[in-house]
Amino acid sequence: MFTLSGLDGKWRFGSILGFGSEAFSLYSGTLRWVVIRPDGGSRSVSSFRGSINESHLNRFGDRDCTHYDAYGALVRTDEKFTVGSGTFGRKTDFPQKVYQTITVKATDGTYTFPCILQYALAGWRINCEDHKSTSSKWFKNCFFEGIVDSPTTVHIHYHYEASYDGGQTWYISDLNTPLAEVDFPNFRYRSLPSTIWTSFSTFTSQGVSSNPSSEKFSTRQWQRLVTNLELRAVNLNSDEFIFGDLCRRCANDAQILDINNIENLSDLRNLTEEMKRLLSLLRGKPSLKMVSSLYLSYKYGVRLTVSDCIEMYKSLPRAVEQYSRKFSWVRSVESIQTPSSSPLFSSRLDTYHYKIYYDNVDTGMRKFLNHWWNTGLFPSLKNSWDLIPLSFVVDWFINVSDALSQYDASTYWSTCLVEGAIASKKSQFQGVASELVFPGISRCAGSLTVKKYVRTSHPILVKPTFYTDTPREFRNYAESTALIISRKRN
Repeated sequence: MFTLSGLDGKWRFGSILGFGSEAFSLYSGTLRWVVIRPDGGSRSVSSFRGSINESHLNRFGDRDCTHYDAYGALVRTDEKFTVGSGTFGRKTDFPQKVYQTITVKATDGTYTFPCILQYALAGWRINCEDHKSTSSKWFKNCFFEGIVDSPTTVHIHYHYEASYDGGQTWYISDLNTPLAEVDFPNFRYRSLPSTIWTSFSTFTSQGVSSNPSSEKFSTRQWQRLVTNLELRAVNLNSDEFIFGDLCRRCANDAQILDINNIENLSDLRNLTEEMKRLLSLLRGKPSLKMVSSLYLSYKYGVRLTVSDCIEMYKSLPRAVEQYSRKFSWVRSVESIQTPSSSPLFSSRLDTYHYKIYYDNVDTGMRKFLNHWWNTGLFPSLKNSWDLIPLSFVVDWFINVSDALSQYDASTYWSTCLVEGAIASKKSQFQGVASELVFPGISRCAGSLTVKKYVRTSHPILVKPTFYTDTPREFRNYAESTALIISRKRN
């Protein structure tokens, strides 16, 4: 639910706290935390609820649905102030943050600034995309947030990482502004520990605002709003591949033992010899080659074998529980944040859920293969790859194991009696401007978070895939160095 308000009569505003930083495209401007309060005036409020369309419950207790909603507050400003938008940083090589601005005509002057506009003190947060501000300065993981410390005190916390060498070295800044105290009854504020108070300014216009419409948002209006947002969003991801990757992950989670017991049993057979070799290395004269061999044995040998044995022991209660139920289910989730390509909203957050129901009560070859797989002894592609000597070295550069697991997932689900699947996607559009919500209202301030949620049931599974939007970085410097030294001839 969101609200739309009109401001009648005399109102005041306080620009209680300011913040600016090149990391947030605020190099040449200051974002203000602005609170507006009535001084003899009044506020008329209309609430707008979301829309939901549901089907009947299925036998698993789920139902298909489409749900639209929004959260936040909009203000009909009329003659009290005007609203705009703009950037306030240096010219950059990447898109800058676009901030809402207001221009206020007050009894003590005219003001224009980017701002967070509120009726009362409430927390907020703004995320900024990674960007390059100059030829030698980069920023990433930038965000700042308004923190309410008490009913009358606030501060701004900000965080960013900066690099001056093209991303080789990053410096973290995690700081807070001084506290600001607000005295609402007397319409004043101050920056602590200062004892000097600043009075709120008074809007010049004291006329009556048009009362907002109280009509309920129709499903058609919600669909139009979300369609406009989706057309303006940067969408570099394919829903088909993301749900396929979730199906692959579900297969891994459904297996009682997600370990390679073929390799594990072979390692157990050689465990005694491995321990003897380690002891002989420890008793010998220390050398760089010996230390490298010990490190690799710890990283990829005895430690993993012991860990797999512990995992097998821990899986016993899960196996008993799984086979005692008529059907089981497994689920996986993925969240993806993407920047906006439009100044009309700030960012988009998509959250995907995939849930698979499968039957444990089956007979014949299907059950035999399922047991075989769940014990970690099935010669799957991933297990076979792990048996190849030094295959883990290839995985440092190319994730072959996960790529093969998409084919293994299809094979694994064929050993189960799949009853169906539930796929859901929740899209949240943050910082949505008022002109998208109410195109017919020219003077309106504030922003909303608009949500669209869709859940559908499917009788068959999507095709398992391997999907990732994270660039692969090489991090195995210690292991690669140890491998070279341990295999070097004396």
